[in-house]
Amino acid sequence: MKPIVGALTGVMDFLEIEHKGLLITNCWANVTRRGASHHQHTHPNNILSGVYYVRVPENAARIIFEDPRPQAHIMIPAYKRYTQQNSALHPFDVAEGEMLVFPSWLSHSVDEHGVDDERTSIAFNCVPKGRLGYESGLLDI
Repeated sequence: MKPIVGALTGVMDFLEIEHKGLLITNCWANVTRRGASHHQHTHPNNILSGVYYVRVPENAARIIFEDPRPQAHIMIPAYKRYTQQNSALHPFDVAEGEMLVFPSWLSHSVDEHGVDDERTSIAFNCVPKGRLGYESGLLDI
């Protein structure tokens, strides 16, 4: 847990989020077998989420982040080719030993896993300890 807490603390500090430590709200393991995928989702009631990749075979399923702006899809021009700068989907090839941390509100999914070797990861969510919210709805954690 120490590397996860260290990474989350670093992101909280980078984002200038005031905190009195972190609370890992949940943590779980994913073993992805051939043909498995994970639907688009977010992690409500958390501030940061992440995933640590324990085992990643070659050509493993990717994590895909989606553009969170609902109005971004109102008019879509014809693109010469899709790039990270013009696409609503942002797939990431993951690597063994890599950790991704992202805002919990960011919608994401996992591609269909197309190889026989299993992909293993540990996912987690957290909130900062201290005060959250505005005067009309403060929460102390």
